[in-house]
Amino acid sequence: FFFGIGLVAFHFSAILFAWVEFIWTVALAMSTLLVLFLYGMFHYFLRIYTRFKVPPSLMITGRFETDSSIYETTITAADLRHANAQHTAEQTVGAQVREYLYPISYAHGVLDAKHGTPPTRS
Repeated sequence: FFFGIGLVAFHFSAILFAWVEFIWTVALAMSTLLVLFLYGMFHYFLRIYTRFKVPPSLMITGRFETDSSIYETTITAADLRHANAQHTAEQTVGAQVREYLYPISYAHGVLDAKHGTPPTRS
């Protein structure tokens, strides 16, 4: 928490220093870049936070409650279809990236898989 506040404070102090020390054109350019860096840090912080956020239904609070309904999760068929479609899309993108990065080895792996030959490790 304090590390993040320190980063934000450092950027604000750099912006203020730019306005005190440099002419307005240089200070404006520096301020714009530093604000963009702050926005980028905030954006990636939110991305990481939402990626690793624990849902409330899986949170272990340590409280003794007799109501077990809060621990029950219901998964519908629509949820499963959505998760399956998302997984398929991620696999497709992953295959496209692998094909782009390693075109020859990927093509050999696909051909070997079609012909039933076991993959070779190199």
